[in-house]
Amino acid sequence: MIDFEKNTNLVYFVFNKWFKSLGYLKDDLCQEGLIALWQASEKYNQKLEMQFSTYATKLIHWSMLLFLRKKELKHFKNSITFSELEAYDFDCDFSVEYDDTKMQVELLIKSSKQSQRNKDIISDYLFKQEKKAELARKYKISKTWASKIIRNFNNEIKSKL
Repeated sequence: MIDFEKNTNLVYFVFNKWFKSLGYLKDDLCQEGLIALWQASEKYNQKLEMQFSTYATKLIHWSMLLFLRKKELKHFKNSITFSELEAYDFDCDFSVEYDDTKMQVELLIKSSKQSQRNKDIISDYLFKQEKKAELARKYKISKTWASKIIRNFNNEIKSKL
């Protein structure tokens, strides 16, 4: 098991890199980040061929993004984003227990304006934790193009926040 205490600086790194302009939400975002770090330290599998810091940073970043998403939906229930999500017809089996964060990320991917192929690439990157080089081979695209697809998705999500 990974030492939680030694890695708390990852939360502040993620905040300062992506959310520094939201200083008024620093406490809330860092709280979400610490929860994500705790989950990452418990779930991390050393057989993943991925450093813990990379694994945890992704989880912390997405946790903070999802917190902002929830906050937006809570305060702006009539926004276009909320309407799109509310009207979306889900075709997943709710009898399976989903982790809240994973389910919300799946929702973000499904509501994205990306093509289905790009959504598949993003899903493989986030959930199967495939590396960009693996995605490039699997989908017969360049590693740069895989990075661009993931970056465009991140920018799309940031613009909705």
